[in-house]
Amino acid sequence: MGYFSGIMEWPLLYTLGIAFAIANAVGLVVGFISLRIEGMYLAIITLGLGEIMKAFFISYEKFTGGYSGRHFRNFTLFGQPVSPEAVYLIITAVFVLMMIFTLNIIKSPTGRAMLAMKDSDSAAQSMGISLLKYRLLAFIISTIYAVLAGMLYIMYSKYSYAPDWNLSYSLNILAAVIVGGEMSIAGIIIGVFTIYGLKLGVLDYIPLFINNQFLTGIFTGVLIIVIVMFYPGGMIRLLQTIRYKLTSLFGKLKRKWKEYRYGKDN
Repeated sequence: MGYFSGIMEWPLLYTLGIAFAIANAVGLVVGFISLRIEGMYLAIITLGLGEIMKAFFISYEKFTGGYSGRHFRNFTLFGQPVSPEAVYLIITAVFVLMMIFTLNIIKSPTGRAMLAMKDSDSAAQSMGISLLKYRLLAFIISTIYAVLAGMLYIMYSKYSYAPDWNLSYSLNILAAVIVGGEMSIAGIIIGVFTIYGLKLGVLDYIPLFINNQFLTGIFTGVLIIVIVMFYPGGMIRLLQTIRYKLTSLFGKLKRKWKEYRYGKDN
């Protein structure tokens, strides 16, 4: 998509349609493969496919630039170049729309069917849920999200470097989910800002982490271990616990004040 829009200067909406078509085809293939496996093995397969795609993009230098990567010129939307300010607005708008879309899916019968399938394939099948239908749908939705994320990333950075899309990147995304809390959209957002925002906004300005890049990975690993050991529900569960305790504390203080001011009988 970056090649067609940034190099060939095709309209962004056209290349987005092409990207959706290709991504949905890949999602269908992976979805059919996933029907034979589940659990940890499905995760291993998807990570392995990610490494295969990375090797493919590195070797296909005409479109991706190989190991050198590729810079892109300004993208156009409705015949007009997309300015950096417009990119921020587009990213924000797409993010809000995708969150609304995700929350609606979760609360819909489709989302409940996917959650049942996630917990147990056998139990979902016993309730009449079609694994073929909902697993393919899950992979198609995932590829749509990935295409949008890739489009926004390239519009923002105007640069693509295929070797960056490696196993480590996938594990960082998984770390964000674990740290934030996989059972909550708000938790995942918190996890993303913790894993990526903490690095960009704090660690990249500390000389110790600047001179020793491997310490960033160690810091992320220690954070995951602490969360898994003490708050397996993620940071969102920690915030909910703090909120509950503060609410209880203020409730007790309020009751004591009323007793002091009006007496126990009131």
